[in-house]
Amino acid sequence: MLSSCVISAQYVPAKPAATASVQDHSNDPKLTFEVTEYDYGVVKKGSSMEYKFKFSNTGKSDLIFKNCNGGCECVVAKCPSSTVKPGHSGYIEVRYDSTRVGEFMKEVMIVSNASEPYMHLLLKGTVVDTDPAKNGEVIDKPVPKHAE
Repeated sequence: MLSSCVISAQYVPAKPAATASVQDHSNDPKLTFEVTEYDYGVVKKGSSMEYKFKFSNTGKSDLIFKNCNGGCECVVAKCPSSTVKPGHSGYIEVRYDSTRVGEFMKEVMIVSNASEPYMHLLLKGTVVDTDPAKNGEVIDKPVPKHAE
């Protein structure tokens, strides 16, 4: 009886074979951005705060955007409505509402049929009032030129 306890204690049941298959994404579209973050620097309240994030489809099939959303009502994002062929480029246009004074860091979420379907873009900067007395302490930052 003692030997049967030792034998059963050493028994390890076999694991079932994995049923999930590994998907091949080598022919999927691939969304590649030149930059994924843009710093407006310090801008005056009411200024035009638009930026175009340049992207390319570096994959092997057509890229289709499903959605582009700003992280709040203060950010508007616009994705291309047409299909982007492999090797072609385009822009995601974003606009920040500069009527809100202070520092900001806002996200834009991009959803597509790319091999990485969810991507995030980041906007940041500081909006100052046109009346300097209303700004409090604002660190002067260089204002970068908009790249297009």
